[in-house]
Amino acid sequence: MTENTTRTLAELQQLAEVGDAQAQFELAHCLSLSALYSSSALLHNNIEPALSLLGKAAEHGYADAQFSLGLYWLCNQYDALASVELKQWAIEKHRDAAKEIALFLIITSCGNIEGNLTRENLQSLFYIDSEVTKKILQRRLTVVSDDQAFNWLTAAVQQGHSEAAFFRDVCYPENTGTLQNQDAMLMRLANAYVIGLNDIAPNPLIALQYFEELAKYSEDECLAGEACFRAAVMYFDENGAKQDYKKGMKYLRDAINLKHAGAMQRWENAFLQFTFPEFIGRENEEVCFRFAFDWCEKRLREVADDYEATFAMGVLLAFGRGCRAESTQAEAYFQKIHGEVNSVGMVANDESNDLIFWMASFYLACKQNWGNGFAYLDDPRLVAFFKADSQATSMQINPNLVIPALIIDFSRSFNDIKLLQAVLDSFKLSPRREHAALQLSMRDKLAEALLDAEAKRIEASEQQRRAEHAEYELEQTMSMFAHKFRSPLDAILYNSGHEHQPKLYIQAAQTMQGLLDIFSLISTDADKLQDRLKQDRQGEGNLVSVFGKTLDMVLLHLLSPSAKGIIRQHYLGYAKAHDLCDAGVSTKQWYEDYREMEQQLQHDWEQSYAQLLGQSATLEPRLAWLEQRFFKLELLGFGRINIQFEEYGITESLLTIVFNEFLINAFKYYASVENSPVVLNWVTRDDHQVLVCRNPSTRHERTRIKGSGKGHIFLSALARKIGSEFIKPKPADDFVVEFSLADELLISTLDDKQ
Repeated sequence: MTENTTRTLAELQQLAEVGDAQAQFELAHCLSLSALYSSSALLHNNIEPALSLLGKAAEHGYADAQFSLGLYWLCNQYDALASVELKQWAIEKHRDAAKEIALFLIITSCGNIEGNLTRENLQSLFYIDSEVTKKILQRRLTVVSDDQAFNWLTAAVQQGHSEAAFFRDVCYPENTGTLQNQDAMLMRLANAYVIGLNDIAPNPLIALQYFEELAKYSEDECLAGEACFRAAVMYFDENGAKQDYKKGMKYLRDAINLKHAGAMQRWENAFLQFTFPEFIGRENEEVCFRFAFDWCEKRLREVADDYEATFAMGVLLAFGRGCRAESTQAEAYFQKIHGEVNSVGMVANDESNDLIFWMASFYLACKQNWGNGFAYLDDPRLVAFFKADSQATSMQINPNLVIPALIIDFSRSFNDIKLLQAVLDSFKLSPRREHAALQLSMRDKLAEALLDAEAKRIEASEQQRRAEHAEYELEQTMSMFAHKFRSPLDAILYNSGHEHQPKLYIQAAQTMQGLLDIFSLISTDADKLQDRLKQDRQGEGNLVSVFGKTLDMVLLHLLSPSAKGIIRQHYLGYAKAHDLCDAGVSTKQWYEDYREMEQQLQHDWEQSYAQLLGQSATLEPRLAWLEQRFFKLELLGFGRINIQFEEYGITESLLTIVFNEFLINAFKYYASVENSPVVLNWVTRDDHQVLVCRNPSTRHERTRIKGSGKGHIFLSALARKIGSEFIKPKPADDFVVEFSLADELLISTLDDKQ
């Protein structure tokens, strides 16, 4: 559509003469308007200049000009009797310039309309009469040689002109293949009036007329079903006509009979929303319906004439919820509700049961194609369930519980406290007479159910907490598994790049194998782990030997380049003690200004300790080496002869994990101005063997983040799994941790606890 312009006629003429396509089109529009609404003489005087300007603009590729020429030549293809009909067809509400030019050309070529031609009386042509439109749409054109109408419309289509596509597709269906029959064209036109299409303004009244025409006359079941459904929705929503629930329900019934997918879904949603609003939208929705089917089946065996259970069973069978869909059986249940009330002794004596009766009747009307005449079809309570597009997820529409006993039993079985409370609330809102008595008689039962549900909820919550805690512990176990592999892995990596000592390879590999074994037992079978520990109480392994192996792995790990950050205070303390830097250098200054010195110390220490290992040094010189660079480490009570086990067995692997964690933390957080020793003390206490580690530290050093804290979490879980205890350090400068093991897990001779 061409936008309004403020250019004068003289400016348009000047621009048109130099080939401006828009100016040529606008000038043709001006000539057309002056002819249409001034005098009949101008109709003939202006046609040639207007047509010339229009042709030039179209040749220059101006889409509106091409569309206007297409309409003009399209009308010339019809006989004179159709001229008025074509004028009606070509002119829509909110006309644009292209159509006004085409109207001018059409009138000029076909003859004037009787009477005065003004904008006011042309308004009567703005709406499309359905009968006139159907006559025009029955005509078909085939492209002939040099078909001006088809060619100009196609040119406009190629530039994205949607209205040109509409007119071309309507009039040349054989050549475009887009519209194959009259009904499809009418449906497209109706849709255009629903949403608006370019110059076709939304007009629900016309759209509804077209939908009703298609619903009444179309032989295409797909189109007829769509038309019925669209008409039903418009009558429900008061869109295009006065709200009419009865017409809406009848059209919905017809759409269902024609198997329209949207109508079928709305039909199913309405019945489920009415009967089982509590189940709609639940994650276990199908489980709920299966429970309902089993419940109704049992109820009908006990009370064959139960009104609500009969209806509910019909709903479940009709739509295959909780069971296989069986429409014949469903109809039998609904027929029992509708047609045999008196013979089976059923009673429909309140508002909710009225709705049950009407819902059953509507189902039968849809399935058996009953005629008109249902007085209940316009009842707002009934229609409310069919107006919505989707299922409701609450009981706002239906405060009347169809089968309260079913919902209460379901709530108790599935421990649903909220649903139980909703049942009680619905009793308070319900207009059903028997619900007042039911509320009183079931109050105690409901209270008991709430208590049971709360107990189950607490138990379920505790089970979930335990499961989450177990999962958390498993995650920590896996994390520590990877962490404890780091020390033997660093030993292998160092050995690969330096001495290549076979003994070190073997020790690291056997240690990793033992760790893999114990971590597997920790994460899967703690009882089996205890049994294995009890069986492993003889062998060549002892406390001193396993400590020595663990110390070597810990040092090779901490002395690697990747770990220097967590023992930085030791490099700084050594440099100060040996006058390698000023005594006042802070940790920050050391990190920023002494990196090369730190790297050199790291390299020298790593090489020096590796040489000790290469010389097969005993524990005493290794502890002396440690004291010169880190701190003095005192071992007390490690000479226990009654604690023996297999080398690299399950007990050694367990002790390796504990020693590793204690030593790593001692190196990380050691800080003592007096150079106090780190003390590892093995003691007997209350039928337990206890490892106590006292690590001098400071509040400042402890607050520095040097790890994830998962080690203590893991040791706590490990102690619990084997019936032992891990005591975490308290926030004091004397950093003390303890890990105890029951005597029966370690002592080879329980009579000897020396």
